[in-house]
Amino acid sequence: MLAELLLMAALILCTLWLVVQSGIMESVKPHGSRDKVIALAGIPLALMAALAIHELGHLIVGLWEGFKFQMFVVGPLGVKEEQGKVKFFLNTNLAYFGGLAATTPINNDPSNAQKMARIVIAGPITSILYMFACFLMGQFIGGSFALWLYTSGITSIAIFFATTVPSKTGLFFTDRKRYQRLTTPGNDQEVEVAMLRIIGGYAQKESYRDVDKADIEKLITDPDPSIQHYGLFNLLCYQLEIEHQIDPKSADRYQAACQHVSPAMVKIFDAEIEKSKEAFANPGTT
Repeated sequence: MLAELLLMAALILCTLWLVVQSGIMESVKPHGSRDKVIALAGIPLALMAALAIHELGHLIVGLWEGFKFQMFVVGPLGVKEEQGKVKFFLNTNLAYFGGLAATTPINNDPSNAQKMARIVIAGPITSILYMFACFLMGQFIGGSFALWLYTSGITSIAIFFATTVPSKTGLFFTDRKRYQRLTTPGNDQEVEVAMLRIIGGYAQKESYRDVDKADIEKLITDPDPSIQHYGLFNLLCYQLEIEHQIDPKSADRYQAACQHVSPAMVKIFDAEIEKSKEAFANPGTT
C-alpha cells in the first residue's frame, strides 16, 4: 500500500510539473485585484466540479444498468432517496466529503457483478474524459474561466490517479481494485458477488427471507475489516427478522468489528439495527 501511495503521489506531482512547464497556467494568471478575487472565488467550484463529474460517471452508469438510486454527495451537498422520495440535505459526514454515488441492485440478477464492474470503472473513465474536455476548452477560453477549467482538469486527473493507483483509500477499496475484485475469478470475486446477492435479495421484498445466510457468512469470514463489519451487520438484521432475536455471540462480534470502521459508518448501521429491533424483536429480547 505504501508503494502504491508513493506512486500515486509521484504521478500527481509529475502531472503538475508538466502543466507548469507547459506554460498553460502562466497564460491565464490573474492580473489585478479584481481578477485575483474572481479566480480565487472560482477555484473551490472548479474542485467541486471535478468531484461531481467523477461521481456522476458512477451514478449515470448505475441508473443506466437499472440499479436503484440511493445517494449522491459532493462535499457538503447531498441528495438521497428516503421512503420513496428524493431529498436534498447538507452533508456533515466527513467520510462522504470526497464524493459518493450510491446505486444498488433491485433484484438478485446473476449479471449484477458485471453491471457493478461497469459502474465502478465509469468514475475513473469519466474523470479522464473530463480532464481532456477541460484542457481543450481552456485553449479557446481566456481569463479566469480558463483558469477554473485548468484547475478542474488538474483535479480530475488527480482523482483518476487516486481512484486507480492505490488499492484502498482509508478502509475502502478504490474503483480500480473493486473492478479487479469483481472481474477476477477467486475468493475476492465470490465475496463481491455474495455482497450483491445480499443487497439484491433484500431489495426484492425489503426482507431477509430471500437472502441466503451462506452469503452473509461469506462476508463475515473475509479478512477485510469493513467487509466483516458489513457481514455482521447483515447477520444481526437477518437474525432479528428470521429468528426475532440477536445471538449474544453475534452481537459481541459485531461490536468488536465496529472498532475497525469509521464511527460515522457504525452510527448508520446501528440506526438500521435499531429499526429492525423495533420491527422484529420479541418483547424481552435484545
